[in-house]
Amino acid sequence: MHLVNRTNMGVPRIYRSLLIEGKEPPSYREVGNSIELNLIASSLFPDFKKFVAELQRRGISLDVDHLLILQYLLRHEQIDTHTAMRVAQRGQDQARELLSNLTNDLRLLGAIGRGKGRYYTLSKATSDALKEKMSYERQVNLDDEAVKMRILTLLREEDLTNKDIRDMTGWDRKKVYNIVKQLESEGVTMTGQGRGARYTLVPKTN
Repeated sequence: MHLVNRTNMGVPRIYRSLLIEGKEPPSYREVGNSIELNLIASSLFPDFKKFVAELQRRGISLDVDHLLILQYLLRHEQIDTHTAMRVAQRGQDQARELLSNLTNDLRLLGAIGRGKGRYYTLSKATSDALKEKMSYERQVNLDDEAVKMRILTLLREEDLTNKDIRDMTGWDRKKVYNIVKQLESEGVTMTGQGRGARYTLVPKTN
């Protein structure tokens, strides 16, 4: 097939070709002087190839990193910087730049939240082109639930303040308070009062 050679130049070509076809990229590893490829059986997204072709017609060329992020979001509702680092196999600064480019320059993603709680979804235009419109509208309605999950994820790592969550979401103090109250059943408790109050996640015991 002339796709793989001793300088590994064929690997990016295989990645790009499979991603444009709407399939997951292969996994590969070096075995001596050879490369072992594992092709992953996954469902096709037939509209994705048309979508990429339309972007190219408009003078927008997507590289492998762009395609990896978009393909991930076809199968998942959202992505954050740490996940983008893993998906694209890039450092933190490169992953942030990649997400910023897809959001601010190419307008293919939308950003939700701020600071360390910031995450990204397909923009409405991208979602309309690649998924059913109903799917995007359902995703918008689930934003509160997505933020709840994000809060719980962060609380597993460290305590948060009301201001931390306001900075992350853009919500006002009252809405943050009400959302956190809804998370009490998940083990979220508040310690302290006023501006010194902190939210903590207490692990459930069986």
